[in-house]
Amino acid sequence: MKPPKGRLFSPTNPPSLKLAESMNFQKVGEKIDDIDGLEYIMKAEIHEVRTATVRAGNDDTIQSNERRNEYR
Repeated sequence: MKPPKGRLFSPTNPPSLKLAESMNFQKVGEKIDDIDGLEYIMKAEIHEVRTATVRAGNDDTIQSNERRNEYR
């Protein structure tokens, strides 16, 4: 059986695990890597994607995106 897909994080790296958890990653499995040893397989659901259009030298575009984001 294949392990679930996701991002790999070492359980021996607490800063990476803390960052992953702050970004809503959840552990969905484990895998043993030949080189790195035990790794956690973690996934996060994306609920919202924000984009902005910025054109060099056009302050109006930047300001309009900032105004638009105020109302979200």
